[in-house]
Amino acid sequence: MEIFRRFCDIDSNFMRFDQHIHSIWGDGKAGIQQIIDKAERMGLKQIAITEHVRSESTYFNKYKREIARESAKTPVRVLLGIEARIKNFSGDVDMPKELVKKVKIRIASVHRFPFGRKLFYPDQFNKKICQEIELELAVAFLNKGGCNVLGHPGGMSLRFYKEFQLNYFEEIIAACKKNGIAFELNSAYHLPVLAQLKVLLRRHNPLVSLGSDAHDIKDIGNWIVKFNN
Repeated sequence: MEIFRRFCDIDSNFMRFDQHIHSIWGDGKAGIQQIIDKAERMGLKQIAITEHVRSESTYFNKYKREIARESAKTPVRVLLGIEARIKNFSGDVDMPKELVKKVKIRIASVHRFPFGRKLFYPDQFNKKICQEIELELAVAFLNKGGCNVLGHPGGMSLRFYKEFQLNYFEEIIAACKKNGIAFELNSAYHLPVLAQLKVLLRRHNPLVSLGSDAHDIKDIGNWIVKFNN
């Protein structure tokens, strides 16, 4: 079964994928089995547990074993995933390098902004600068690579300022297409701008990944009911 599709090829089957879910291995509220049970009840075909990692993370092997054990019990395809932060303006991702070959879904996301040795919350900058920083970090990663998904593009600006310029979205979408990295449509961030994003995604037709970014099981599979609304 495929993991990503071109935007124009999304169909009802692909809508039953949720490839960005967090568990109690990180900052989520549900265990792996609870997540799988919810996915089964919703009729999802494929999910990815995508826990946060850092370069110094040590839990990965135990996390991998639990996912392998629980996924053997379900008809839902359960992918091993991670989410890591884009750590600098060179596009480096803060994750152990050996995970590249071990993990199906590798999400690189902008979270806090790196300057010098410190990390700053996006709302410590004004709206315009916040958007520009987020754009630069995202494009730097896309041009360097290392992961196969850009997580919640524009999400920090949308969370704190309810805005990410459409021309910035278009620059990111074009860079995703150029570099073969999936643009994540994330239901936790993109619903307010979905109509505008659809226009840009149809124009460039990049690979896409669908994710809920669920930290609570009630949010798993949100795209099934919300994508066409």
